[in-house]
Amino acid sequence: MVVVGSRLRSNETKTYSVQFPENIIQVDANPVAQQRNYKIRNFICGDAKDVLQRVLTGLAGVSKIDTEYDAAVVDAKQAAINALRTQLDQYALICDHLRTALPQDGIFVRDITMSGSTWGSRLFPVQAPNQNIHSLAGAIGLGLATAIGASIANPDKKVIGLVGDGGLMLGIGEIATMA
Repeated sequence: MVVVGSRLRSNETKTYSVQFPENIIQVDANPVAQQRNYKIRNFICGDAKDVLQRVLTGLAGVSKIDTEYDAAVVDAKQAAINALRTQLDQYALICDHLRTALPQDGIFVRDITMSGSTWGSRLFPVQAPNQNIHSLAGAIGLGLATAIGASIANPDKKVIGLVGDGGLMLGIGEIATMA
């Protein structure tokens, strides 16, 4: 199994209950990500794009297509999406409406909120890199500042920031000062 750019945190692993094979290869730009949450057999510290381009170059001409496996992955993904939509019920519609309102090149910034971690990580369709931005620190309160920063850095793009009430309260003093 190859893991690229994921820290295999609790949100992504059902609170660390997912059982992975022993032969995990992890690629991450941050050397401290190695062995952080799961035992990793091989760790490659490097830029994901560069590492994956080198892998593709090395695999040129090698074909391991398994149409049954590919179909099973597509089915599993759709089953997970359907289960999440059922669990979220009407809240899944928020994700749908935000996707409709946000242009294809727009940026979705989210705080570490229940909604942001639930459907922001798992249900919101992302079209390209750097379009779904969130804190890797696992702390609330960074979403509003990050959304403002993303908007200033990308004046030609629409930015949506999702911040919960607790995260908003952590920055309310700064907002009052600005007013």
